[in-house]
Amino acid sequence: MILGDGKAADGAAHARAGANETLDGLFRRAGVRHADLIALADPPDRHAIDGVEARWFTFAEADRVVSAIAAQLRRFDLPADTVVAYQLPNTVETVLTFLGILRAGMIAAPLPLLWRKADIVAALAPVGAKVLITANRAGAYPAAETAMQAAADLFPVRFVCGFGDGLPDGIVPLDALLAAAEAEAVPAPTRESDAGRHVAAITWEITARGPVPVARSHAELIAAAPPLAAGDATLSLLSATPPTSFAGIALTLLPWLARGGTLHLHHGFEPETFVLQAGERHCDTVVVPGPLLAPLSDAAFFSLPDIRQVVALWRAPEMLGSAAPWHETPALIDAACFGELGLACAARPRGEAPAPLRSSPALRLSRTDDGMLALSGAMVPAHDLGAPADDLPRLDRRFGGIVATGYRCRFEPRDGSVTVTVTAPPPDLVGIGGYRLARSEIETTVGLFGADATVAVLPNGLTGQRLAGAADDPDTVRALLAEQGTHALLAAAFGPPNGAAAA
Repeated sequence: MILGDGKAADGAAHARAGANETLDGLFRRAGVRHADLIALADPPDRHAIDGVEARWFTFAEADRVVSAIAAQLRRFDLPADTVVAYQLPNTVETVLTFLGILRAGMIAAPLPLLWRKADIVAALAPVGAKVLITANRAGAYPAAETAMQAAADLFPVRFVCGFGDGLPDGIVPLDALLAAAEAEAVPAPTRESDAGRHVAAITWEITARGPVPVARSHAELIAAAPPLAAGDATLSLLSATPPTSFAGIALTLLPWLARGGTLHLHHGFEPETFVLQAGERHCDTVVVPGPLLAPLSDAAFFSLPDIRQVVALWRAPEMLGSAAPWHETPALIDAACFGELGLACAARPRGEAPAPLRSSPALRLSRTDDGMLALSGAMVPAHDLGAPADDLPRLDRRFGGIVATGYRCRFEPRDGSVTVTVTAPPPDLVGIGGYRLARSEIETTVGLFGADATVAVLPNGLTGQRLAGAADDPDTVRALLAEQGTHALLAAAFGPPNGAAAA
């Protein structure tokens, strides 16, 4: 069994969650309260993503699918706490798969969609994943073929499963589970201690040596839920942040699981589609990348009559200090993200600039002797994933129960407490929207082409940073990088300029 180290989630968050609380438990309770309410809704442009028409599921229907996925995983005769990885677009299957893995008593390991074979193999090899779930394609990306190639290099992977038509031979098809008419009985796994302390999900912190697994319990994830406006009303939540990272799970799934209502998914970021989706589906809560607040304000997006609260995710928290005052009507919460290590949320009053960060029961902020921001508290991972393999790599920069983030910061006294301003990102990483790459990996990979290719890291107002490649024959370099299975953003650096944000 994979358990915590005994560090309890403290403060109000822990009192709310309880030692036995699980994400599946939250979903089940929401379903009991609102069985006939639409629970999940696909992006309206779903057909352009993978050729499938948009789907909707009520809580009762979603519960049956979750049980069907869990039962299928149990039929593979895998033990509890097996790591199940998946790489899917931001569609209903992503959420249903995540919940199905948890209901099966296993550990969900979402993979970012822009990761290619090299990243997938590097991430999954240390955790011993035995199942890899994919889609036939996501846009032009041949996700199923990539999954099969990655699985060939991953000895522990015993099953590759997939959604969509035309799957390659050897992939277990899952589409039939989406039409489950009856809920299959899936007995809860026997636990030796409080369920909330067991690992629910693994995401990956990017370090100089590559992706390192970050395992979080149910209680740690629940502690990271944003402080939305109180009330008993269900949510109509629209999110452009896929639940494939710690921040995505915390900001997209946790509010919906805790409050019920409808979760509307948005794949990538298509401004016109996003505006239409919010208006036509009467969304009252939206999760958007922080740098897009100004463009959306200019487009009068926040004047839509139903929107009453906005969560702005800042993947580059050093950009938060220069954000403009908030003059729109909906309530705004800024969420500063520190990779996979922590998420600091703060309300921004109307007419004011972003508030400096402060400690909370869920996230305590401190500073190392050399000026680096360090985190502890209820949401910070207490697990070093000590089972099933005791020799798995541990998080870099961990010391004394506190995790150092690599971000430079400034501490200042204010109003009887200490406030924190992030001043610079980790020097060894490149942050592009929701993705991070190790500078050393970029240099090593591009260095294979000798003097024929170079890549520069440049600032970008929307994504924080961007890569710009130069080569005598950029098309050939791009094709070779893609053939090697390197990160899609690195290959794209040698293509035509593209200003789209990586969500």
